[in-house]
Amino acid sequence: MLQETNNNSLIQLIYFSTATRDFSDHELDELLEVARIRNEKLGVTGMLIYAEGTFMQVLEGEYSDVHYVYSSILKDPRNKDNIELSEKVISERTFSDWNMHFTRISAREFSSVLSPSKGSKFYNRSLVENLASFI
Repeated sequence: MLQETNNNSLIQLIYFSTATRDFSDHELDELLEVARIRNEKLGVTGMLIYAEGTFMQVLEGEYSDVHYVYSSILKDPRNKDNIELSEKVISERTFSDWNMHFTRISAREFSSVLSPSKGSKFYNRSLVENLASFI
């Protein structure tokens, strides 16, 4: 949990998890439709990446709203092994125009984002900057 925060603090939470099964394009579209409606009501923005059975998501919004969304994700049986990579107070949103941007990438691209090699376009950039490059 963040120190020196309250329910109105603007935060960014990044996590990844493993899908419990393969998702068809149609199933991902349905998941996104529900998430986008909920996120718009709560004022939560962000980005979801799906890479061959792995989800990675950035959630941005007020602390209580982001944690409400994240707690529902933790309970969702469609994913497991959730690992929170980062949670921090932010002064402005990176994904302010997206109540949930979505992109599908390869496992190789996903690996490049998480562990960029020297000389790659992802080297010496923040994780969020690397994720945003897929928009």
